[in-house]
Amino acid sequence: MTYGLKVSPIGVDVKTAAAKDLVLTSELSSPKISSILTDQFVKTGAGGETFEVVHGLGFAPAYFFYLKVSSRWYGDLGEDPTTTLRWVSWVDDTKFYIYCTDGDTTIFDVKIYVLVDEANDVIAETEILDLYGIKVSQPGVNVNTAKDQQLVFGTQLPTFKEVVIADFQYTAETGEKTVAHGLGYPPAWQAILSPNPATGVGVIPLPYLLVENLEYHVWSDDTNIGVRVESIAPGGETVAVKVVVFDNQLE
Repeated sequence: MTYGLKVSPIGVDVKTAAAKDLVLTSELSSPKISSILTDQFVKTGAGGETFEVVHGLGFAPAYFFYLKVSSRWYGDLGEDPTTTLRWVSWVDDTKFYIYCTDGDTTIFDVKIYVLVDEANDVIAETEILDLYGIKVSQPGVNVNTAKDQQLVFGTQLPTFKEVVIADFQYTAETGEKTVAHGLGYPPAWQAILSPNPATGVGVIPLPYLLVENLEYHVWSDDTNIGVRVESIAPGGETVAVKVVVFDNQLE
């Protein structure tokens, strides 16, 4: 018998369900949100400009990053076809950075889900100080002394909950495709592409931006999840884009 906690969705037998079909299992960790940062910036002129959002953690955290232009929320790098704004984000021990180019005068919003886990292998001295609530630790970790990163679940640490999976296929083509998500608000998401169109093998995360060569952009708004392929299309093969849509509202 395996000790721990397992929670299955309605209609799924928790005793026989595979780990991927469970809502929660203490054998596997999940992305946990420590804070959410938002800001709005104005990009002026066609040249490059760097914007900053301070997190002040003293270590580089893992994160999910979204940027809004007009009504669409994009990922951590991309290009908006209407304004021509291009951007890329990164993080260090103190700040998030967003480097933008083109776009002339463009107003854009950012929303950053700062995760409990660091981008490196060091366990930071972070922990839930309030003893009230439910905490589930990873196997072999004392739940009474576990750091946030060593928890599978904590009621004071919000998580990402999958509500929809949107699938797209492209065969030697460019253009934009959409799938209605039916949520009524722009959701957070994560996406993967297979196979890697640059090599024909493997899987890569999206968005992917190789300017004027191969570009895959993912976005969400109140109604749709969208994928846009620009520039040189895949070389005749079919590629699949899978977008996992979360119930976390971007606005």
